[in-house]
Amino acid sequence: MTALFMKIIRAISINRVLLWGAAAMLALVLYTVYENRGRISAAALTPRMSNPVGLTFSVGDETRMAIESKVKGDPSVVGVAVMSADLRLNEARSVFFYGDDAALNAIDKSARIAGNNSIPMFTSDERHNSATISLINGHFGCMKFSEMLLSKIYPEMNSSVRVVCKSSIPSYYGYFSGYVAVFLSSELGPGQEDQLKVVIEKLATDIYFRDVLTTQHQENSKAGQK
Repeated sequence: MTALFMKIIRAISINRVLLWGAAAMLALVLYTVYENRGRISAAALTPRMSNPVGLTFSVGDETRMAIESKVKGDPSVVGVAVMSADLRLNEARSVFFYGDDAALNAIDKSARIAGNNSIPMFTSDERHNSATISLINGHFGCMKFSEMLLSKIYPEMNSSVRVVCKSSIPSYYGYFSGYVAVFLSSELGPGQEDQLKVVIEKLATDIYFRDVLTTQHQENSKAGQK
């Protein structure tokens, strides 16, 4: 009788420990969800993905006008390019370009006619790859044009471009779809990089919500109708 009673006590104790353990785990999960409710809500509303393989996006009139206004309003800005990135195909493809420099416009036009408006995301150049990884992680950065891959692909641009600054689309980690590149005719002075960063990151984020998600939604709707 005593042995049976002890077995019952042990069973009750084990069940109680398991119950308290499960309750503690549930409380931890609920606390974690509560603390990160903002991020979870944002992730639920915005697809966490890069472009599907082979899919680029197009920019609308509002984005085009914003870019043209930036180029025309800032004499140091030679041009602005919007690039769609596909990491699985290892390429960045030109979506839109606007510049006030005749050479840049000629280069962009000739590249499109030749069907060669894409460049590799990763190459054998470690400096280039490091900058690409930083860009994918949402970091704004500027480089001398002479140190970039583009200076080798389009050497004609060396005469008019000194610096290129890039911001990922959007300007934060986790939703990389491409990037905005700003071509500058001169080095950035004190405080100018921070000012440019604010403007370009806002433009990149606007492009994501205004153009990228719209394109993806349209493509998903077409796929659902098939």
